[in-house]
Amino acid sequence: MKTDIKTSNRKREMVYARAVYYKLSRLHTMQSLEKIAGVLDRDHATALHGIKLFNDWIYQREPSYREMYKKIDKHIRKVNGTTDKDIDPAAYYKKKFAKTLLELRRARNENRLLKKQIV
Repeated sequence: MKTDIKTSNRKREMVYARAVYYKLSRLHTMQSLEKIAGVLDRDHATALHGIKLFNDWIYQREPSYREMYKKIDKHIRKVNGTTDKDIDPAAYYKKKFAKTLLELRRARNENRLLKKQIV
């Protein structure tokens, strides 16, 4: 899909493509929204709206754009050598240790029940 996202066209495919750009730029750079949007001659509010549009609508309901996003994201991660841990450490560790935390909670609950039976 070749699209010049810098144009001021407001067709759906252009808006969605810009939203994907905003999302990926925000995720993979330390640039401000103002600078990210400035590349396309837009303002920070437009970038913020594009990210919200991506998160709330495009990713959920537009499979072709979701796949495009995933493909580009994967390529960027490969080129930069980044991982989920680099991008969102809290989410990475929560996911990684979720099973262990659940097992710990079950063991604690079982321990409490055994203590009550003894007393």
